[in-house]
Amino acid sequence: MTLDEIQRAPQLLSAALQNGALLNVAQLAQEAGIPPSTASRCLSLLEVSCLVWRVPAFTVNRGKRRSITPKLFWQDSGLAAHLAGFQHSGRLAESRLSGAWLESWVGRHLRTWASMRTPRPDISYWRTSAGHEVDFLVESARSLLPLEVKSTARPSGGDIRGLESFLDLHPEARMGILACACRQAHLLSSRIAAVPFEALLLG
Repeated sequence: MTLDEIQRAPQLLSAALQNGALLNVAQLAQEAGIPPSTASRCLSLLEVSCLVWRVPAFTVNRGKRRSITPKLFWQDSGLAAHLAGFQHSGRLAESRLSGAWLESWVGRHLRTWASMRTPRPDISYWRTSAGHEVDFLVESARSLLPLEVKSTARPSGGDIRGLESFLDLHPEARMGILACACRQAHLLSSRIAAVPFEALLLG
């Protein structure tokens, strides 16, 4: 990377606005006023610096995962919020981006948990052309666990549609988890449990 590219790299802090979203390198490059190839190198620099990480899409064929658009997450969701211009937590909570920041926060804890396991579980996301999605898939050799993140304290049927769709298509995943702000863990259906953030992240 040239000196000029490094001087322009801070403009890519607009990547913070894509925290928890599908990575769009072309959009980042346009906003920063640099070629897409330079934007890709800057993102790689952020990644090797442990500032961001990419979550691949889940497919049964693992070889195809790299060819599908990943999600971009910042390791430090607080730093990402600051770079995105949210100076107060209240403003972020009222923003349409608040869900993505919450997802990023949970994802970082999941990644830390996975790093302490041997063999290390894979973390991915799932999305279909029909609009069904699950925030995280935690996959090991013997298990596949879909996990959705919601800020609500009173989850309803609409909050678990993505989980239900995934479980219908992948019977090898026996249950799903909805991480939310509820006070106690409880069943939402015969195969989906709502779990408080504290219990999930400390368990």
